[in-house]
Amino acid sequence: MIVTDEPLLNLRLGSPQTSKLSFIEVFKCDGYPEQLHTNRSAVDAGLPSVIWLHLYSDGLSGWGCCLMAPAGQRFDLIQWASVFSKWRGLSATECMELVRNDGDRWGTERKELAFSALLNLNERFIGPHRSLNANQQDQVPQRAELFERAQSYFYYSLN
Repeated sequence: MIVTDEPLLNLRLGSPQTSKLSFIEVFKCDGYPEQLHTNRSAVDAGLPSVIWLHLYSDGLSGWGCCLMAPAGQRFDLIQWASVFSKWRGLSATECMELVRNDGDRWGTERKELAFSALLNLNERFIGPHRSLNANQQDQVPQRAELFERAQSYFYYSLN
């Protein structure tokens, strides 16, 4: 079973080598990832921001997240996430190679975020019907909750 709250309209079960990424979503929320479900104000607590990267390919999706500077500081999500626009027309494997080659120029946070989301997507290609354990389910955010909590959101079509 794939744990997701988005429709799987195009589940073709290709491979990470051949299936092109179709679109990405980037969310910026305040607080630690495990605090997504709490009502505590991250800005008041001086906690970092969390950037969530959501990738789609052939009806499967992969998630990654990274911590950023303290919440409340000025941050341009579109400019920050613009490096991912280079993934247009690429497969997950090709994107991984691009991150390996160019990731150091992107900075640690973007490089680690890209790797984590691409690895998560690749795991879904390997075993899309495998049930996730409770710890893995806790790490997959619900999109509706992210939309509610996000201070910034960015969508990019890669088709």
